[in-house]
Amino acid sequence: MIMDNPKSTLLKQMLMRAWKERWTDCQWGINVKTVLTRGVSGDVYNLADCILQQAVVGSGANTLFLSYLKHSLCAHLISHAAVLKRIAKFEHLDRYHCMGELLDFLEQIIGGVTCRGKQEEGALTKAMLALVYWLMQIYEHALEVFSENNRALNSEQQLMVEKLGLVVEKLAQSQFLLGVVYVGKFEDPELYGLLVKKYELIDNLTAASGFVPPVVSQKNVTINDYLRKAALIDSDTLEMKEFDGRGIEPITYCLQPLIAIEILFNPNCDTQTYVAEFMSIQRL
Repeated sequence: MIMDNPKSTLLKQMLMRAWKERWTDCQWGINVKTVLTRGVSGDVYNLADCILQQAVVGSGANTLFLSYLKHSLCAHLISHAAVLKRIAKFEHLDRYHCMGELLDFLEQIIGGVTCRGKQEEGALTKAMLALVYWLMQIYEHALEVFSENNRALNSEQQLMVEKLGLVVEKLAQSQFLLGVVYVGKFEDPELYGLLVKKYELIDNLTAASGFVPPVVSQKNVTINDYLRKAALIDSDTLEMKEFDGRGIEPITYCLQPLIAIEILFNPNCDTQTYVAEFMSIQRL
């Protein structure tokens, strides 16, 4: 739930002060924690939206604000879902310098996207689906410009397509992110239907315009190939990673859903029952 209250206003004021005084990302992190209630995510106060709104005001994205956004992500003050969802709402696809900065930012954070340990990450599936649709919109826009400008793109447009390719490549090569998109397919079937139609339109535009899709990997895979992989995602295309027994992950990730399920099905259960169960797990 998003709250619009005095704290939201205070965060906006602090953001402007940080920009005027040119705070470092560490200074921003220290000061913003004085506003956020301990244990409460910045998503509650729409923090990611506030930062990104200021970051894309000019012709190019403000790198200082983007550094605040990245630091907030690293410090777990906001969720990846909130950031991806807000980026996917940016509609000014013809502001190529700004688009390039946003794509650079995405390339930096896309590999760290996770859904572990945060309640807000339950929205990650829909946010990731929206992001894929947004990436397709960027590519569609580039194809339309290519067709209208005598089959040519200027240097800014070409650079934007190249950066787009890097983001799409990272997304399509991650089994986790593809799995998130696959779950999103069922979470929001309406958006997924639009995504599939968008890919079909891109495929037709590519053929009609004569555009040669850029190769974005050493395996001669093009942007179109990666977009197709994301758009036509199916369980058969996902690889199940075998457990090798060597890398042991923290048990915390297993305990969090276990606690949630136990409380959901046994809300009146004595706390000591849970304590005894966790003690047994600890001994294992």
